[in-house]
Amino acid sequence: MSSFASSSTAVHELRVTGRVIAGLPVQPYAPDRWTVVFADLGHDLLVLGTLPTPDPRSQAAADQLAVLHAQDLSSYEVTAPSAEAAERRAREYFAAERIGVTPWSATGLVALPGTPIPEQGGPTALRIATQAFAARGLTPHHDDDAGNTWMVIGPDKFFPGEGVTYGVLFLYNPHSDQGEEEITVDRAPISSDVWRVDVGDGAGGEQSLMERPVDQFTDCVEVIVALLTKPRT
Repeated sequence: MSSFASSSTAVHELRVTGRVIAGLPVQPYAPDRWTVVFADLGHDLLVLGTLPTPDPRSQAAADQLAVLHAQDLSSYEVTAPSAEAAERRAREYFAAERIGVTPWSATGLVALPGTPIPEQGGPTALRIATQAFAARGLTPHHDDDAGNTWMVIGPDKFFPGEGVTYGVLFLYNPHSDQGEEEITVDRAPISSDVWRVDVGDGAGGEQSLMERPVDQFTDCVEVIVALLTKPRT
């Protein structure tokens, strides 16, 4: 049996941090407000504790925030009937947000301490894509026209200029609440949506590249990354 877990500095520091968090002086601010503290691994989270959220104007709130920042930890502010329900909600939201993030990516966004998440529903399509492409060194840019919204992804962090190949990504639903087709990145995906990927040549031309169900978002990320990293001839 390996002794790595018992001797690992990182594991030891997490254990110490967990004890510090458990000892924070927290006065309940509201019976259904919880702070789920976790180590953000990019593709997964390690929950270290779920605490009653203190009054944001109190010293306890300041102490809690200081500890999280000092230890490079993250937290979600969750409205839920119990600590167990709050942790479940945090895990569900994180999983939806990081669906396209590969394990142990060198880059990527992390949740800041005190990040509020909705009581129900998931992150927007734009938020999901931002996390996934950040882990690959790319940045989706929000664009819109005539009530439709989509993302434009170039080969770096900048909006693609003339002559630069780019990907276009959005949720498509043939029947929105108004009975018309919907092209959007401004809400959370639903089961009746599909992800659509288009490719632009940088000279005004675009063509459809791929369509996938909402649970196959990673395919869309990989095809866009392959498109943008393909050697130019």
